[in-house]
Amino acid sequence: ANRASAGGREVSRGSRGIQRRFRTAGGKARIFQSLAATHRLLSARSRFFDLSGRAKLRVTGADRVRFLNGQTTNDIRKAGSDVAQESCVLNSKGRLDAHVFLLAIPNEIWIDADAELREKLQGRLEHYIIADDVLVEDTSESFALFHVLTELKPEDVETKFCVRSRRLGRDGWDLWIESVATDRIVVRGPR
Repeated sequence: ANRASAGGREVSRGSRGIQRRFRTAGGKARIFQSLAATHRLLSARSRFFDLSGRAKLRVTGADRVRFLNGQTTNDIRKAGSDVAQESCVLNSKGRLDAHVFLLAIPNEIWIDADAELREKLQGRLEHYIIADDVLVEDTSESFALFHVLTELKPEDVETKFCVRSRRLGRDGWDLWIESVATDRIVVRGPR
């Protein structure tokens, strides 16, 4: 049975768990969350996920923090290089445009988002740059992104960034690796 509320949220219950659908910005972008699918992922032997297809943006410029603070739901001033900050990008009506993960290093803020938002998110951010010293650059092809579900920080992996991240409801690590280095990655299974 499906139920819809005034906020555009539909909840359907089926044999595969609860699925939530959120409509945003004219109903074009949707986020699907299947509890059963998440359980299957977390129960799998592999704890290594290739997220390289995700959109990856680098934001630079003297006004980058103030600018992104006006575009996202979390305080960008609290973002760091050791933990990925989960946030949302909202439109002027408060509807969801993107669900993103951010990390900040001196002079740069890095963003990763769903692959379907690659062009839309960059264009949406650039649309609001008026008199700000901000540059949004698409680096999706330059970096591979992997997520490892483990408590201990992965070692012996050459990364641009290795940051703690909470994806799939569990703590793990995001590994940002320059694309030219991805052919040297070796994944070892349980011993």
